Amino acid sequence: MHESVAIALVNTDKILLQHRDNNPQIFSPNVWCLPSGSVEGTETPRECAIRECFEETGYKLKNPIWYACHQELFYGRWIKRFFFVEEYDHVQPIHCYEGQEMRFMPVNKLPSLNLYKNEGNFVKAAINAYYKYDT
Repeated sequence: MHESVAIALVNTDKILLQHRDNNPQIFSPNVWCLPSGSVEGTETPRECAIRECFEETGYKLKNPIWYACHQELFYGRWIKRFFFVEEYDHVQPIHCYEGQEMRFMPVNKLPSLNLYKNEGNFVKAAINAYYKYDT
């Protein structure tokens, strides 16, 4: 089964989202989603989360916490998505190296966004997981 990760970078009541390119040749064009990517070779999902976050945003995760796993049918094949959460450090800049833009979005704005399927549920779970582990 193909494995992928998604990274929820939390900034108080906001979460970093990627606005995917509006190119009909890519999977899920023009939607908002968590920064994500595929596990490669022998890397662990956690290693993948650190790599993908850096590749897409230039942000180096320090201690991503696994908070959910979900299996879904994605364009005809089953994938397992691992979700990680970490608090934004307010020091490292966020860049957009993939997609149209990266933006910290208020969680209460999620219903008005064109989100990737089920992404809103995982964003809310990330906020809950962050506050659970932030003790």
